[in-house]
Amino acid sequence: MPAAWSRYAEASRRTTPRCAALVDILTVAAIDANYVITFGLAAWVKWSAGVPEWFARQFADSWLAYLPDGISTSYYAIAVLETTAALGFIVSIGRGELLRRDRPVFTAALVWSQFVFAVLAYGSRLTHKYDVAFTNFGYFLVTLVILWWTRRASEGG
Repeated sequence: MPAAWSRYAEASRRTTPRCAALVDILTVAAIDANYVITFGLAAWVKWSAGVPEWFARQFADSWLAYLPDGISTSYYAIAVLETTAALGFIVSIGRGELLRRDRPVFTAALVWSQFVFAVLAYGSRLTHKYDVAFTNFGYFLVTLVILWWTRRASEGG
């Protein structure tokens, strides 16, 4: 273990339980805010602006164009995924889960977010937008780390 990590571990052992609880609450609040903003704004734009021309062009040659109602179906399916992800985090906030160790809705919203990021990455790969797919994979991995942290925190570790 690098010396910097051991200093951090030593400092975290000296942290009072009250301070640690406050850090935990603020961390979950920041995570909630980030995901609500990310998914909420993306969904709002989709619902309010309709299917953009670039989206229709990007997926025109893919199998998504053959769905009932064409590209609109996949576009609004993504809007539904993003809306439900944002709502999951909003419900978690409303239930006061950031104040507890047990956070079932928060955890479910994180898992759902991974599904959303996987769908977005698939769409990017489908149209050869590998840089965007890589970014979505990064979001997926960050969410996986947050899930790991959440599980560890709920177990008291």
